Amino acid sequence: MVDQPIKGPMICQNKNSMQKHVLYTFIMSLLCTVASAQFTIKGAVMDQTTKELIPFATLVLTKSSSDTVVQSTSSDQKGQFKFLEVSKGWYDLKIMFIGYPTTKRDSIWVNSDLNLNNVPIQTSVEIEKVVIKNKKQNTVLKLDKKVFSISENPNSIGGTATEALNNLPSVTVDDEGNISLRGSTNLRILIDGKPTGLTGEDIGLILQQIPASSIENIEVITVPSAKFDAESAGGVINIVLKKEKKQGNRGAFSGNWGTLDKINLAGNWGLNRKKIQLNFNSSAQTGTFSSNRTATSQNSAIDTLDLFNTQGQGSRLKRNLLGKVSFTYLINDSSKIDASSSGNIGESITTNDTYYDWFYNNGTSTESLLRITQNDDQSTNVINSISFDKQFKQQTHLQLSSTHNYIAKVGNGIFDENTNPQQESSKQTTNDYIQNIDITKKYEKGKTELGAQYTHRTINNVFNFLENNTGLNIGNNYKYSDDILAAYLVQSFELKSWEIAVGYRMEHTNSNSNNQTTNEVYKRNYFLHFPSLNLAKKINKQQRFGLNYSKRVTRPNARQLNPSPSLSDPFFLRAGNPSLVPATNDVSELTWVYKKKQQSFQSTLYYQYRKNRVRRVLFTDSKGVSTLQWVNYDREDYYGIELVGNFEIGSHFNNTISGNLYERNTDGSNIDPNYKTRYWGWELKYNFNITLPNSFIFSANAQYLSAKGLVFGTFQPRYFVDLALSKSVFKKKGKVALRLADAFNIKDYRIDTQINDWNRNVQFKRESRILFISFNYSFAAAAPSNNIENQ
Repeated sequence: MVDQPIKGPMICQNKNSMQKHVLYTFIMSLLCTVASAQFTIKGAVMDQTTKELIPFATLVLTKSSSDTVVQSTSSDQKGQFKFLEVSKGWYDLKIMFIGYPTTKRDSIWVNSDLNLNNVPIQTSVEIEKVVIKNKKQNTVLKLDKKVFSISENPNSIGGTATEALNNLPSVTVDDEGNISLRGSTNLRILIDGKPTGLTGEDIGLILQQIPASSIENIEVITVPSAKFDAESAGGVINIVLKKEKKQGNRGAFSGNWGTLDKINLAGNWGLNRKKIQLNFNSSAQTGTFSSNRTATSQNSAIDTLDLFNTQGQGSRLKRNLLGKVSFTYLINDSSKIDASSSGNIGESITTNDTYYDWFYNNGTSTESLLRITQNDDQSTNVINSISFDKQFKQQTHLQLSSTHNYIAKVGNGIFDENTNPQQESSKQTTNDYIQNIDITKKYEKGKTELGAQYTHRTINNVFNFLENNTGLNIGNNYKYSDDILAAYLVQSFELKSWEIAVGYRMEHTNSNSNNQTTNEVYKRNYFLHFPSLNLAKKINKQQRFGLNYSKRVTRPNARQLNPSPSLSDPFFLRAGNPSLVPATNDVSELTWVYKKKQQSFQSTLYYQYRKNRVRRVLFTDSKGVSTLQWVNYDREDYYGIELVGNFEIGSHFNNTISGNLYERNTDGSNIDPNYKTRYWGWELKYNFNITLPNSFIFSANAQYLSAKGLVFGTFQPRYFVDLALSKSVFKKKGKVALRLADAFNIKDYRIDTQINDWNRNVQFKRESRILFISFNYSFAAAAPSNNIENQ
């Protein structure tokens, strides 16, 4: 009697656990499923005539009864192939390779590990010349994320990760380096898929030290599922650094020079062997950037004081060093260890000369002040991570990971105010420890993901200000810590043309905020729940439809909580608020994706509702001194439509265009009855690459951001254009490029405010029109003869 396959799922039950919690029942079911039988099919692809083994042939394993694709793979350098975790049943095997007809082997019965030995294929097609073009798309649109290739974009040459992000749809970077995604700065940044613990102002600090030339691509997720850290209300951005994937010894280096003294050097090197993969990235940056700032303030209530004007100019010298090493050890075919360590050292030396003028009694009398400042800010960041991956035979994947993120920021300021010397110093250290366990179980039509995360974070900030002539001494010692324990479960399954994922995450937070100078202590202990839902409908081969929802949280960061203001500008103070509470966010979107060949289009309707929105508010006193402080607004909601299109015209013209039209409604009436605003805004980004004769590539990136309303004023529109020209040299191993950032020198920051009877107009302009000249070169050393490289 022939042993036939058993159809239908195997159900494992434990009578004693049927009345227990749903999560416990699921884990028991998962353990039972792990015990089901899975097998391996292996063999080699051989030319029937020459008897030579054929590397890199494509093999597809399908169900005999339905032609459903089960797995696909390629033969390795020695012509050998392997299918892992194959269930018991009947299968067909297809083998495809250029110059050979498709070979099919039918009715393969699998009920144990199977060795097909040498599977012969016969040549029947003569090809005189084959030209293969594998051009990587600059943009790949998916329902749950957008993937942008940075390495192929000339406009990324000579810049940093921050500038590369600013070229992407949905992403905006302001003049202070703050990154927002659809208007939210509460982002979670991943590097190579690993959590960094970076939030708030630390994001911009680190990303400005990563050269764009070291980035392979950037993934943008606007509605994260329950699997992701709940503190990602604005979305998740994953930065994938370049790694060596082919066998052998390879690397690249680049040199970039910008107007005046701006220099950016970067290099990456990779070694890939059968068991070991080693990658190293490094960069060094230096450059001076000039700036100027003007502010005009007029008071409509005070009879004596008419105007208060500020005018300043300065420069900033920035130096950064970055190094990262990543190591992968393949223990066996199903297990590996990944480890990485990165370090960043940065310094920023800023000098400013600022003139303050007060006009009294219709300008009949004046008062003036010159303030000379010099700030030396140094930062150190170290991220260490290690993970263990295990692939079980039952298509179960286990990952254990641990990450430690350390940030130290030291600032020293020297100020001279009409021969009144002043000094300011600050030191902040941050330690993040993140531990993860993630389990993924795949089925024929679905998968289950579950895991847990523990995060421990400590922040210590010491601040001191001294005025020599008066003896004024202001100090503050602020400490913050939190512990977050989370668990998640995401169940995905396919139902005909539908893909459905339902998720749930629960987090418990215990935080402690302690101002040791004033003995103010704030403690919080709370549970939060985060459901998520992802629906995807495949309409046809070209079109897909999706619906995504997720609940998120925004926890105040150290800068927002720390009450100590910086006194580098005594007439424009910034201070935190230790009484801030977390804000909850409901994020949803409806997406339609159309793909045809190398053309794609995505339209998204989105809506977000934020309770206890953390935002800034401005107060101004009778002397014109302004204080910018963080507060909790009652609520904020906004909705809009985003359109993203990527298309090619022939083989020489690639375009990406995106637009975002939205309405935002902010209600801060809990702070002041007048703190309400509702406005329409829009953003437009256009990027194109065109291939010219002699392999030149010309690229342009144009952006326009409309005015944005605030409860105390208006951000004026911002717009700019970047241009780039590149050419491959040395048999496409090298590339030379020219990039002109802000070609028309129109990028600036303008804000008009109306608060406390003061009407103020502020304009800030950093040096932005910069010409970069760059050269990149890639090199490769062949692998040993017993480990043939895929060229």
